[in-house]
Amino acid sequence: MSEMPSPVLIIGDTQLGKKTVVNAKKKYKSYYWETVSATSQSCDEIRMLSGFQHFGYSKKVILITEIPNRKQTREFICDLVKSSNQNLRFVIWDSSGQIKIDPKKGINKTWQDWINSLKENKLFVLVNNGGDFSENDQRDSVNYTKSLFEKRKRIIDNTSAKLFVDLVGKNRSMISSEVNKLCLTAPETITKEFILNSTFPSSKEAVLYKFGNDIDKDYRSAIYSLENYLNLGVNANVLAQIIMSKARWHLIICHLFSQGMDWSSIRNHILGMGKFPSCVWNNDQLSDSKRKVLSSNLNDTDNLREFMTKSLGIPDKYLDIEEPKKKSTSKSIKRGEVIPMPFMADMMISYARDFVFKSNRKKINDSNIKKELLNRAIEVYLSCSDNLKQIRYSTEDQAECLHDMVRIWTNPYC
Repeated sequence: MSEMPSPVLIIGDTQLGKKTVVNAKKKYKSYYWETVSATSQSCDEIRMLSGFQHFGYSKKVILITEIPNRKQTREFICDLVKSSNQNLRFVIWDSSGQIKIDPKKGINKTWQDWINSLKENKLFVLVNNGGDFSENDQRDSVNYTKSLFEKRKRIIDNTSAKLFVDLVGKNRSMISSEVNKLCLTAPETITKEFILNSTFPSSKEAVLYKFGNDIDKDYRSAIYSLENYLNLGVNANVLAQIIMSKARWHLIICHLFSQGMDWSSIRNHILGMGKFPSCVWNNDQLSDSKRKVLSSNLNDTDNLREFMTKSLGIPDKYLDIEEPKKKSTSKSIKRGEVIPMPFMADMMISYARDFVFKSNRKKINDSNIKKELLNRAIEVYLSCSDNLKQIRYSTEDQAECLHDMVRIWTNPYC
């Protein structure tokens, strides 16, 4: 058996930290493990327990948990771990999550200085399980997910990995746990369809993806999914808004189709809709990566100002508006609704082309079918809009209105 390092500091996600401790106890089971709390037990008590020998064990590990944010305790632990020897080891676990890990800035100076002091011990090991990913930390969360699948000999692309994170959430231990579960039955190549059907929904985006996918199936499946989410406590307004959003995009798709646009061109067109600025996202001469770069640059206020004056032609004086003395109580203007990922646009196109269009093609001649599809999309949109209003302003017949929305959505015929 390899020599156990000491001291070992475990920080980051608490559930992954717990798993690290469990694995360490299994690996070094010849040691007697003594768990102490740096919060509820005194420094003298912890020092006494460190020197106490247990019958039948020649080697011992002191597991220090619940590290408080106190200078005195930090200094005590630094002094205590210097007594590490062949028969006495120390594991320090930030089980209460006092050491915050910022995705961009890292660990703050106070805790980092303490960690640097612990590093003066030659056998020091830091186990950093990381904190939760931030909402904007998409690249790292996707790469983390991909690495977990790759360790289990599964292949997953960026799109499916992002969908997985959106469904599970940004918590590292939740991502790790769900990957372990999926890999029990997952194929060698993980597809977005497998993710949608098999991943346990725990984030706010999960309902949007899963319910939105379910209602594109037959009426029976859609109603079953509707009842399931209602029983889980999902608000009727949320479910109605999902259907309404789909009806709105479907109307746009049918309008573009009626104007003579082919399906592939419609897909590219709707992916650019709602994104700011439209003159960037709807510019066919720019690659998708170039569009993203130009758009992200506008998150900076100075770049945005320059773009609005030089590219959009807005006079600079219109942007020099004095700040009111009192903060406005009005809500900030939200950007337009966008399709989050390309595969969702593919699903919308598939619904319009493979479900609605093909269902009506046999009974409607080619000269009228585009007009009839647009008329159906308008009827669906207006009906869903009326039902959404009823759901928002009434609590008595919400379920009935939702059933009506599902019924008209799943009926493909004009």
